[in-house]
This record gives sequence, C-alpha cells and structure tokens, in this order.
Amino acid sequence: MIEDRAKADQDQSPLVSIVMPTFNSSRTVTRALKSVLSQTYQHFEIIIADDASTDETKRCVEAIADARMTFLESAEKSNQGPAATRNRALARANGKYVAFLDSDDEWLPEKLDKQVCFLESRPRCSLVVANAYDISPDGEIVEAEFESTPAVSGPDAWRTLLKYSFIETSSVMTPLNLVREVGGFDPKLLVSQDQDLWIRLAVRGEVGIIGEVLGKIHQVSTGHMTRNRHRQADIMLPMIEGHVARLRDKLSQREIDDILGYRYQVVGRNLFRYGYYALGLKLVARASRRNGNWVGNLFYMCHANPLGASLKRVVRGHGKPA
Repeated sequence: MIEDRAKADQDQSPLVSIVMPTFNSSRTVTRALKSVLSQTYQHFEIIIADDASTDETKRCVEAIADARMTFLESAEKSNQGPAATRNRALARANGKYVAFLDSDDEWLPEKLDKQVCFLESRPRCSLVVANAYDISPDGEIVEAEFESTPAVSGPDAWRTLLKYSFIETSSVMTPLNLVREVGGFDPKLLVSQDQDLWIRLAVRGEVGIIGEVLGKIHQVSTGHMTRNRHRQADIMLPMIEGHVARLRDKLSQREIDDILGYRYQVVGRNLFRYGYYALGLKLVARASRRNGNWVGNLFYMCHANPLGASLKRVVRGHGKPA
C-alpha cells in the first residue's frame, strides 16, 4: 500500500529531464550518474549525449542498469563541443523541467527535490540555481560557489549576469519549453555557451536562488583553463557585447560602462598574467576607459609582469627571518 501510494505521487509529480554530455568521461561518469540515482526525487529521465568519446564511457554508462537512462551515441567522429551535444540531448527530452549535469560533477541527494519545489511554487521563475562546492583536483573543498561570485535573484538578475556569471551549469534547473523557446545552447560558441543561455533565460523571467549547497563542481586542470583564456577574448567578450547591444534600451550608460569595464578588466588581467601581454594590455586599457580604474590596473600590471613578479619574490625573500 505504501509503495503504491509513493508510485502514484511520483506519477503526478513533474518529470525532470537530466541532460548530461560526455566526452572521454570514463573516470567520472559513474560517480555523476550515481549521484542522480541517489536523489530523493526519483521522477526523472537521464539523457546522456556522447561527443565522440574514444575511451570506455559507453561501457561505464551501460554498466548502470536503469530504464530511465538513454545513451545517445555520436554520429560524428570528431568532437562537436558541449553546446551541440547538449542540444542533441534536449531534442530527446520529455520533462516539464530540465536539469544539466556535467559528467565530472555530482549532486547532493536533495538537489532535484528542492529545485522542483522551488519552480512549482514560482511560475515566473525562468531558472533556479543552487549553491555548490568547488572541489579541487585533489578532492578537497575549495569554497562554496556563492562566496566568490555572489548570486543575485529576481527579474533584474540578467544585469548581473552581463557583468559576471554566478551560475554553474550543473547547478541549474529550468522549464524545458522555455529553453526550447530561446533556442537552446548556441553551438557557434566554443566557450561561454552556458553564460549566453543563462542571460537569455534570465531576460525572460526571474532568476531563483537556493543558497544551500546542493552539488559539487569538480575543477578542471590548470592546463585546460590556460587553453581557454584566449577564447574568452575572442568568443566570450563579443557574446557579452552582443547582449549589451540588444539590451541597450534597458541599460543606462553607467551600467554599460560598469558591465563592459568589468568584463574587459577581468579577461585582460588574466591574459596579461599568463603571458598574452599585447592583448591583455589592450583589454585593460579598454576597461580603464570604461570604469576609470587606471591606477588600479596600472598597479596590477606593475606586479603581474615578469620583472615585477621577480622583484616581489626577491623582496619577500629578503624579508624572511634568518
């Protein structure tokens, strides 16, 4: 009797489509899937779209026998990227809501339950984001996401998302029909395709925030991050500039300068720090013209260049007790 009642409740609850892209994910996909199967909310389907993996990803997925899982093999021999891969999974989704989980991340048991309850009680909400722990490559908790990137809720959260992103893909749940209405992920964006989608969704409604930690975001290697830094200038910044241009009638000039100044400054400083000196200087100069932070940016450049960094190490060395 109790089991029958639980099944009836599940059948009446909203179906959640879980979209997971995989690419050579054999080391982590089992952990990610087990975190889904351990959810207190069990009315879901899992759509795993593979992106031309060459390892044992498919075997690892098939080893988990669950009728709610669908594995979509790649029709292409070359890697298509996360945007196109997620869109392929979205095309097969049947749920009222969709939640995204990268194959190297994991959820805590109440993640789906709390996000479904949140969306069901707030029909104006276009996406809900939960807090999560950043996990180092060594498996240690670095911090909670919202500590370094404060989250903003409400109908104007898109303004903050233009300036900086506080959203991790694996922390999002959103109505599936709305994702389809705005066109899903942009496959032309090799990076920041998630930021682009969150902005488009945020403009369509209210952003909801659950401050409780409900997931674990496993950090990628430093080498991978270094390879993507140049793409931030080539791909992410033009994407943000495009959104600012489209939303210009809703933004003051001061807001535009604040948004673009911050974006140029962050990307420019990172590029300069990692040896892309010419492009880094160019972006930092553009930032300073927007936000007026000439002194702060000049101070950063003096300390981040190789000579400044060497002098800093020398000064610190002389300052140590004998």
